[in-house]
Amino acid sequence: MSATKPGRGRANPASPPRRRKPSDEPPLVAIGGRRRGLPFTVPDDWTPEQALAVFELIEDLLAVVTDFYGAQLNELLHEQRSSEAHARTHELAPPF
Repeated sequence: MSATKPGRGRANPASPPRRRKPSDEPPLVAIGGRRRGLPFTVPDDWTPEQALAVFELIEDLLAVVTDFYGAQLNELLHEQRSSEAHARTHELAPPF
């Protein structure tokens, strides 16, 4: 029975995969140039029925999440939008 040298042999399956540094990755931009959301594209070979199925799935997911977290989501969205509007107002203010 031969011993495996450190750093050789089978990789440790319990070790997490190597993560790339944020500087290594290009900035992610969602559809339409949005900076939030998931960066993905819709396949151009979907049938209208497939597109409708995805739309309905997303609509159902939105309803379930809203039913469960509705009030909390409204509070968070209000806070985020208020702070973003406040930041934009201060960015546009004259420096004097």
